[in-house]
Amino acid sequence: MYIIESTIYISVFTLFMMIMMKRTTFFRMNRILLLCGTAVCMILPLVDLNVPNASIELDPTYVIGMVLQPLMENGESSQEGMNYGNILKIIYLAGTAMTVTMTAVSYYRMAKVIRSFPISRNGHLKLRISEDEIPSFSWGRNIVISRRNLEENPAILRHEQMHAECGHTIDLAVYSIFTAVHWFNPIVWMARNELKMLHEYEADELTTKDGYDIAEYQSLILQTTVGTESFQQANGFSYHSLKRRIRMMGNRKSKGWMRAVYLTCIPLVTGAMLCSADIYAADRPEEPVPFTLIETQPMFQGEDAQSFSRWVNQRLIYPESAKHDRITGRVTVSFTVSETGKITDIKVRNGAHPDLDKEAVRVVSMAPDWTPGIAGGRPVPTTFTFPIIFNLR
Repeated sequence: MYIIESTIYISVFTLFMMIMMKRTTFFRMNRILLLCGTAVCMILPLVDLNVPNASIELDPTYVIGMVLQPLMENGESSQEGMNYGNILKIIYLAGTAMTVTMTAVSYYRMAKVIRSFPISRNGHLKLRISEDEIPSFSWGRNIVISRRNLEENPAILRHEQMHAECGHTIDLAVYSIFTAVHWFNPIVWMARNELKMLHEYEADELTTKDGYDIAEYQSLILQTTVGTESFQQANGFSYHSLKRRIRMMGNRKSKGWMRAVYLTCIPLVTGAMLCSADIYAADRPEEPVPFTLIETQPMFQGEDAQSFSRWVNQRLIYPESAKHDRITGRVTVSFTVSETGKITDIKVRNGAHPDLDKEAVRVVSMAPDWTPGIAGGRPVPTTFTFPIIFNLR
């Protein structure tokens, strides 16, 4: 649920920001808002906005691993296999690991290139001069530049100094965390490219303000960019999207009052929160609320709900008719542990076969009393959902 909610927030916010970033020249403000706003969107799902009520329902996804197995023909139990929830978790974690690995490799390659050149101090920055023709780039306090560009094109050095002094490397490092968590969201990757463009816009603007002729500067960008490649985690003078950079340098500066337009993002994100949040009215006390609100989980015979799984498993009897016809399947049963600890409201949410459904309900209805869950300092009804697997070898 965290991933789903944060994806909604980030997607709405990022799409809004991408529209605004292309229409305004508030380069520094845009990159700060993009980073801080994305961080807020990742924190919002962790903030509890739900109103406590009198009953609590366990989300089925929370107990998806609590699978009850019946006794088989030979008296042993077997598992149906890996469930879809675990498969999704593995895919997600694999994507995260791959994204982190790609970022680490990029950092390693940059560090290797940087260390291959001797250090020449330039104030508080470390200048790395290459005797060969290579595209210039900056990373942290390090600036890599060819000797020819250093001597013949001072605007390139100034551009890289602007990247370093504005802390653009920190921006990319922070956004790498966002992409690692939301690697599956194409909007996040698009925003990452827009962030790098903001860095180039800001560095271009600050460089030309130092007195460099804009026409000559634009011509220099064209000359040094053709056929070059750049590191994904670095800022460089020869970054791509030349047409946009050149056009942006010729755009009229945005009026200050346009900053007020950014406030329209607040109702957009608020609307996304209302759509995704699981909020229940206080005047409906029997409506279930998220399991996170419960203070003390219901206990079965002094243990957690997994103990109930074992208890049911030991008492299940495979129906002879189903065994004869080789009928198998999953029966999803829900029930409520009342505020007094008694099991009530037993239902078959998803049945497999009448005989299997009947057996599942029979065993659950035999269960002794539980210790009820506590929320708001008092016992509350708690609804559980259990999948029970009937399988024959």
